[in-house]
Amino acid sequence: MAIEVFVIDDHPIVNQGINDVFAYNDYGVSVVGSATNVNEALDQIINLEPDVILLDIVMPDINGVECCKRIKTDYPNIKVIAYTGELDTGLLLDIWLEKADAVVLKTSGVEELIKTIKKVMDGQRVIGTNVPEFFTKSNENKKVKIRLTRIETEVLNHLGEGMTRKEVAEKMNRAMDTINFHCRNIFKKFGNQRIHEIVKEAKKARYIK
Repeated sequence: MAIEVFVIDDHPIVNQGINDVFAYNDYGVSVVGSATNVNEALDQIINLEPDVILLDIVMPDINGVECCKRIKTDYPNIKVIAYTGELDTGLLLDIWLEKADAVVLKTSGVEELIKTIKKVMDGQRVIGTNVPEFFTKSNENKKVKIRLTRIETEVLNHLGEGMTRKEVAEKMNRAMDTINFHCRNIFKKFGNQRIHEIVKEAKKARYIK
């Protein structure tokens, strides 16, 4: 039985191209649906419940990181492959931390994509060829190297200067909800809820000044 794939990408030509690749070749994979925005995709997934979702990270309505989080919460058995042209290691790490099963660049060939789909169906997590390295090895184990997005770095710098979240929001001309969202991501990445400890660690590691 073919592995059923759903594609979420805001470029219709990408969705159609992936569909054609699997429709005209016997790879044991079939595209059962696609969407150009996350809300539309979530509506379809309820009924389709595909085996695998190919998800672009940068979407017009809801970003791929949040989409991955929702899918993994509501449909834990569905595999999510971040299939993207995005090279921002902060975003790649964000979606990996939200339990994406794989991260594959769109510049990868069809063969790598097919292998990745089959590997995640076997329960593996995959980092594709040419994905910017965001893992570092310690002597005894493998650790995630913290990667901050540009906005997270700016927020953390301001917090390190002693500003409150409200003051940061005013300084950056952003909504409080936006600042709170980035703070939650910062806490998650550092595994710590104490901002003074995070700032100390971030300065020591030279993530911020």
